[in-house]
Amino acid sequence: MISHSYNSDTQPGLEVVQGAADGAEVVPQERGYDHQWPEVRDTSQNETKELLVVAKYPGPPAYPEVIKEHDDREQGSKKRRRRLWILIGALTGLVVVLAAALGGTLGARAAAGGSSADGSSAGATTANGTATSTATTPSNTQQRLQQIRQGSSLAVTGIRKLDGGLDAFLFYQDPQDEVRFSRCNAAPASAGDTKNCWDVPTTINTFARANAQLSASTILYGDKMNGQTQLVYSGDRNRYLSSNINEQYTPRFTDDSVNAKQYTMGPNSSLASYWPWTVYQDSADRLHHVRNLLLSGDAPQADWDNNVMEITALNGSRLAVVPMSTNMTRITQKGGYAVFYQNPQGRLSVSITSLDSPQLDPTYPLSWPTALPSIDLPQRAPIAALSVARPSDPRQRVDTHVWYLDASSNINVLYTDLSSGSPVWRSSQPAALRGADPDTSLACLNMATSPLAADGKPRLLELASADTKCYFQRGGLVMEARLDGGDWVVTGNVPIP
Repeated sequence: MISHSYNSDTQPGLEVVQGAADGAEVVPQERGYDHQWPEVRDTSQNETKELLVVAKYPGPPAYPEVIKEHDDREQGSKKRRRRLWILIGALTGLVVVLAAALGGTLGARAAAGGSSADGSSAGATTANGTATSTATTPSNTQQRLQQIRQGSSLAVTGIRKLDGGLDAFLFYQDPQDEVRFSRCNAAPASAGDTKNCWDVPTTINTFARANAQLSASTILYGDKMNGQTQLVYSGDRNRYLSSNINEQYTPRFTDDSVNAKQYTMGPNSSLASYWPWTVYQDSADRLHHVRNLLLSGDAPQADWDNNVMEITALNGSRLAVVPMSTNMTRITQKGGYAVFYQNPQGRLSVSITSLDSPQLDPTYPLSWPTALPSIDLPQRAPIAALSVARPSDPRQRVDTHVWYLDASSNINVLYTDLSSGSPVWRSSQPAALRGADPDTSLACLNMATSPLAADGKPRLLELASADTKCYFQRGGLVMEARLDGGDWVVTGNVPIP
């Protein structure tokens, strides 16, 4: 039997681990995934910490710059014509200088307008993950005014900080298909306020393909991962790829150890995550879940497994994953999460992992019925979902809200209702959520849970609050909506200049 131990001096999501996790499970009715690509590991260490170095995934080819040359076919030009050209060139140069000076002034004003509420400028990252300024310059003024692509995939994740504030990351792609995030790092007094918490967008270096699918979750474990944001995305050749953001390490942006597995998704696969799970679709339209092979005490490690689920979804179905308990220890086990998807007949469906397994805990508390109302969706309709703690429930069950877009570009909500005593599904079409962009993505914030947070205590899924939020595009802007009692209200747009 292989013994594993957790070293607090290394980054759990990235350290080199020898061997496979002890007791790696393949749940009943699921088949182990046969990896077709060799795993590449480099056990070399840097000076400060032990890291897993993955085989670098090739980025887009660098095309040579094409320079158009002037073809002057007139032979024997006279001196006065040369002098005329020289004069014209000098005048042109003067105009360019004046235009550049004016452009620099306007660019500086644009950069000032794109700063965060505290006056900070946009942050970008270089290839090695270090932060650099992305203040607007004359050459990129127009480009910087539009930092999200219309119809971009959206992904959001976040934690409740020890001081009671919110720390959330919203991911998307810009018009050049670079992955960016906006971060809401809010103080406790600003719960639910969208106007002042958002930093200027930051670019991270990834291998994301054009029109990539994105999902995000947060690893919350001890003081070394408090928390670590994990972005999962689709790369070229439909690769399953991931990057991490951890403020406590340098560089703070790193490729995830799961990249070494070289998993391949279907060409139209969506992605959905809640730590330690991510769900995707293969080329045969079957759903898979990728799971971190957690160590004792649910500590994360740099090893993963990939299981085929007995679910066939509509090709290109959008996916949403939610936790099925407020307790991280139960979330990591059979029955720990639910995935919403569109079935081959086009209807909204849900499956709870391993719910019919004979190894399911006999005391497992089912939060709500898995039989959904019959809801027909447009093909590949956006889906998003979140779970919150059920009030005063000693069995740590959850209430769930599911967003989906109908054929009229209105967002509808399917939610669990307890007014009759037992949970039942109800649906609504909030007035504030009508008229979304037809190509919008949807993303809902599932707060992170942990068996051991930085204060040494478990972190349970919280009750609905002013930070129970979802995101969508309307008029090209990313709108934020929050749950207000039994209704959803739009609080404003995320400031993405």
